[in-house]
Amino acid sequence: MAENKDRNDNEINLRRRILGFFLFPIALFPLLALLTYDWREIPALCIPPLRPTSNLIGIAGDWFAYVGYQIFGLAVWVLPFMCILIGLLLIRGRSFNPGRRTAGLALFTLALTCLTQLTGGVPSVQDTLHTLNIEPNAGGAIGYLIMTLGLTRVLSPFGSGVLMASIMLFALLWTIGFRTIIRGISGVLDWCMDRHELTPEEIAEKKRLAEEKEAALNAAKIARAAA
Repeated sequence: MAENKDRNDNEINLRRRILGFFLFPIALFPLLALLTYDWREIPALCIPPLRPTSNLIGIAGDWFAYVGYQIFGLAVWVLPFMCILIGLLLIRGRSFNPGRRTAGLALFTLALTCLTQLTGGVPSVQDTLHTLNIEPNAGGAIGYLIMTLGLTRVLSPFGSGVLMASIMLFALLWTIGFRTIIRGISGVLDWCMDRHELTPEEIAEKKRLAEEKEAALNAAKIARAAA
């Protein structure tokens, strides 16, 4: 029974890694579409539109960038990097937990879009908005509806910004997982403390402790699955 469970776990991890490798080229499509977007190629913004399109993803890339900017504003750039992050998690064999992580990423994107709306008055951001022909809303339709027409009238821009920054931090912790963050911090601290050259005995002892810790974690997972 244990062998069947190990085989199933290996198959699941293999599928996750394959899916993660496929997400990397998929993430290139929105990234290249945004990098090579020209608003003059959109019929709704320029008559007649420039042809042939210079977007590396073609007309589909133009419309993806156009719709993305209209809805999310400058925060649309977070989408390809989310695909890369998910791909890395899957390649490492991590369980993606679609429900929790998807909700966390959606909440993070929403808060980032609203926070971006507050940067529309910065001169450098204004130049970018003018170049993309999406001024004055740096946060797109979502930022305009939630922030300009809603929160800033109740909480002021500063209060709204603090609220959205807090929501982003919460969403990030929820998505990554508090335990994962603690492990990462612990790993960095261990690396900083062990920068001195270790003896072969110390290396062997450290490896043994790491293997025991990994075995204990696996045993705990098996016990939870059995329960």
